[in-house]
Amino acid sequence: MTTDKSKDDDLMKRLERLQAQAGAKPATPATPRDLSPVEEAERALAKAKEASVVFNEISGVWGAVKKPFIFAWGYIKPTYELGKYGVEKTMDTLSFMAPVVRPIAQPLWNGYKALFNRAAYTKDEDGERTVLNKPRAAAAVVLSAMMAWTAATQGIPFAMHTTYDLSMMATTMHQQEEIYTNGANPVDETDDVFYVKTCEELPCDSTSNSKYFRIRDNFPLAVYRLATKGQWFRPEDVASAIPEGTAKCTADYYGVRLRAIGMYPLMTAIRCTPLEAGPHNVAPAQAQAGPQI
Repeated sequence: MTTDKSKDDDLMKRLERLQAQAGAKPATPATPRDLSPVEEAERALAKAKEASVVFNEISGVWGAVKKPFIFAWGYIKPTYELGKYGVEKTMDTLSFMAPVVRPIAQPLWNGYKALFNRAAYTKDEDGERTVLNKPRAAAAVVLSAMMAWTAATQGIPFAMHTTYDLSMMATTMHQQEEIYTNGANPVDETDDVFYVKTCEELPCDSTSNSKYFRIRDNFPLAVYRLATKGQWFRPEDVASAIPEGTAKCTADYYGVRLRAIGMYPLMTAIRCTPLEAGPHNVAPAQAQAGPQI
C-alpha cells in the first residue's frame, strides 16, 4: 500500500512539472458557480416542458376515462332535465297545500322532538333533561330510523294514494262504461292490486279500443261505503266478479288515464255477463261486485 501511494505521488509531481514547463495552470477541482438569470430561465423552462409532457399524458388518460361517461350523460341529461322540471312544477303545484300541511306537520314534528328528548336525555340536578344517556339515545336513534323507513315505504305512498283518491273521487266519480273483459289478474300475491285488460268492442284491437284498468285498496272509498252501505270496500270483491272468459261488463270507475306516467282509472264496481264459458263459468250468468256508490 505504501509503495503504491508513493508511486501516485511521484506521478502527480511529474505531471505538475510538465504543466509548469508548458505554461498551463494546475488543474483545480470544479466548484459550483451561480447561474445567470438566463440560465435559470432556461432551466425552469426545461422543467416546465417536462411537467407539461407528464400533464398531457395524464390528461389523455383522464379524457379516455371520462369519454364514455360524457357519451352516456348525453342520453341521460334530457331525462334528468325533464324529471327536474317535473319535480319543480309539482312542488309549485302542491305549494297551495302548505297552509294545510303545515298545521298538521308542525305539531307532529314538535311531538317527535319531545319524545326523542325524553327518551335520550335524563334529568340533571336542577331537574332539566340535559344529561345524555348514550344507550337510550342509541335506542331512540334506531327507533327513529325504523319509523322513518316505515313512513317512507308505507306512510308516504298511503298519503299519496289517499290524496289522489280524494281528489279524483270528488271530480271524476260515477263514471260508467260498457266494456269487454277477459279476467282480472293480481299484480302480486297480496291480492291488494289487480289489473284488468279490457276493450270497448270485439274484436279487441291494441291500436284503437283496448283499455287498461286497475283495482286496488281505497281507504277513502272503504270509509265512505262503510258509513253509507255498511260494507267495507275490498279489491278482491271487484276482481272476483270478473269472469275469466270473455264477458260483457258495465264498470264503475274514477280517475284519469295517463299512460306516460303509469296512471290508470280505478274500478269501484262491475257487473258482467259471460259471453263464453271459462274454467269457472259453466254457463253464462250475471255477476255483480257489491254495492255501488
